[in-house]
Amino acid sequence: MKILPEQDATQLLSRVRAGEDTGAIVTRFQGANTHTEDQVNSEYTRLKHFVRALQSRPEADAQAIFQRLREGGSFESILSHLTAGDVLLQLHVEPETRYRFVFPFRKEMPAHLQSPRNKYLHSPLYQASFDNSSAAIQDRPEYNKPYSSASIIDHRLDSVIPSKWTQVSKDDNLLRLLLKLYFQYEYVWFACFQKDLFLADMISGSEKYCSSLLVNVVLAQACNCHISLADRREYWKPQSLSYKFFAEARRLWDEERYRKSRITTVQAGLVMNILYNMYSMDKLGMTYAVQAVSIAHDLNIFGDTSSLRSARKQHAYGFTAWCIYSWLSLQCYHFMIAPLIPEMPKTPLPDLQENPAWYGDFQLRYPLSRTTHPMNFASTFSARMKLAVIVVKIGRYLFDKDGAVSDDPSSQTLIDLAAELIAWHSTLPLQLAPETIVFPFQLKLHFVYHNILINICEAVISSQEPYTAPTPLDDLPAVVDSSKACFETILRLYYLRHGFDKADTYLTHGLAVLAFLSINQLKPPTLSPTEPFSPPHLQDIQSALVLAAKGLYSQGCNYHLSYTIFHLVCADIPPRETDLMHQYTDIRKEDLATSKLRANHVRGQYPIKILNLADDPEQQRLDDLVTRYADLAMSASEATSESEAENS
Repeated sequence: MKILPEQDATQLLSRVRAGEDTGAIVTRFQGANTHTEDQVNSEYTRLKHFVRALQSRPEADAQAIFQRLREGGSFESILSHLTAGDVLLQLHVEPETRYRFVFPFRKEMPAHLQSPRNKYLHSPLYQASFDNSSAAIQDRPEYNKPYSSASIIDHRLDSVIPSKWTQVSKDDNLLRLLLKLYFQYEYVWFACFQKDLFLADMISGSEKYCSSLLVNVVLAQACNCHISLADRREYWKPQSLSYKFFAEARRLWDEERYRKSRITTVQAGLVMNILYNMYSMDKLGMTYAVQAVSIAHDLNIFGDTSSLRSARKQHAYGFTAWCIYSWLSLQCYHFMIAPLIPEMPKTPLPDLQENPAWYGDFQLRYPLSRTTHPMNFASTFSARMKLAVIVVKIGRYLFDKDGAVSDDPSSQTLIDLAAELIAWHSTLPLQLAPETIVFPFQLKLHFVYHNILINICEAVISSQEPYTAPTPLDDLPAVVDSSKACFETILRLYYLRHGFDKADTYLTHGLAVLAFLSINQLKPPTLSPTEPFSPPHLQDIQSALVLAAKGLYSQGCNYHLSYTIFHLVCADIPPRETDLMHQYTDIRKEDLATSKLRANHVRGQYPIKILNLADDPEQQRLDDLVTRYADLAMSASEATSESEAENS
């Protein structure tokens, strides 16, 4: 949609609400157009649908939708919400009723997921998605409103002056907003520093636990969370805000090489690692992780910190050590390489009841709510660290430093590791139980657990070696089926309550796994003419694929990696499902120049299509896949050109 001056926009809305002919409004709105006839017809249809939606909605809804568009919201995103019926989602208004997202393609929760053993469907989160009158959620806004409708409440974030720490912008209101977005959407899953120490020093001006380098790289990552920054994915554009913050961070990083090792440099290196990953350049990102680990060892933060004189220093070192350990355990596992930090930090995790301040927590305020609500960050952080210990054990056993998978893993060892995973899951505190989780970062904790459990159990099944298993693992195929159902359920619940539009770095992995699992089920020999699926089963798989692709496209507005994976998914979709994808996602066929540019740009070792640990990761590395698909597109184009030349 083209940008209109405010006066013209107001007049347009008035004509729409007055009931003027839809076609006339759209024609006037389109103005001169240099697109092809097909493009014009497509745009005309979409604009016509949008105008009719404005005319048919209540006045408050129409004003909210139009204002969201004026604020820079994506026209495609808003139109998709209108199509699905979820009118006020992502509009940051205060509706009188609860709201939820609606599944694309098939609105119902698939029947095969609705097993009594699926504990995730026993939660208020599921009940709230389909029954707003449930007494259990009347006073629990976190269960009946999206996470994005809430705001973090912290007086320090309202009083801090970030412009003292960056040369990029002096707009403190914007910088404060970016910090709030970072803490709400990025920090809660991939914390790289202790936020209370960081904010205290940011306010006081101390450089012990805050630095210009750390602030600039945090603000660069926060730009991905700001929906009004239309170019937030396109980090390579010099005029974009994220580019400016990241360029400043890289400059400051180079200066740090000539300074004494500092804890803030370690923390900034982790954020830079994550950013490069989301730029589809994880090979470069890993170099920052390695440097951060090297500096961390130089500072001895993984060792015994009890001898340090300063309590704040003990706090900062111990917390950061666990942050590095946890993040790299997961990254190395997904990259199928040996863990960079094979031993857990010596600093013990404090008891949640005795010392919750060590972790730090956040308070949220929801629209129309008079009170604030805790996020229970401490319990999630503690659980993630304990899960990381098991993930590192798995990585040490399965992978070597060059990324090769063990040739002959012992089934008994894998069973023992799977038993550890199940024990971890069964001892989660009440606020993290399947029946109570609600926030995005809590849902991700569970889907990563099921993802890893599926990997381990399928590896044992493939090996066909004898083993002795405890009761929960005595029927491995049933365990795998149950975990796959739970994995999909969690992602569906995430979408129903929170949607997939808001920035979430790790969500991309879950969506990619769901997409390729679904594609694998739809391809021969799984889908065989002699054993066809019943229509409901087939449509359930298609529904999962459409949902995953829709999520990747939405996240692709925030991150280049998500956008890249979205195109890899589209290239792999069976022909029968292509029409569905066109209907429910905004697929545009890339031209050859764009495909080649992407192939030249991507530097990723992430093995994106690995569905079984027995698969060769080298065949599925991100940069190789992108190059392969670009070459196929080039070959197809050349073949078409030759055919046209022969027929002319």
